[in-house]
Amino acid sequence: MPASVPAREYFAQPCILAGHFTSPIHAADRASRQAQAIDARPAVKRGRMVNRGFGEPAMQLHERYDAGDFETKTPDKLAAE
Repeated sequence: MPASVPAREYFAQPCILAGHFTSPIHAADRASRQAQAIDARPAVKRGRMVNRGFGEPAMQLHERYDAGDFETKTPDKLAAE
């Protein structure tokens, strides 16, 4: 696990993707709820965009130098210019 990433956020994505494979129902519900809450954070959504070269162009940000890059530097917005 990378040292810069809190454990909750590092393990959230696998809980979302494989939530139905965990055995204790009550623990899975709580983990799923926590994972979805983390997944909904704006910082997590922005973090998934950075250095991404696949998927929808609106969800890719090849290089980030400024906070405004999320609104102006995605491939779909650069192609529109």
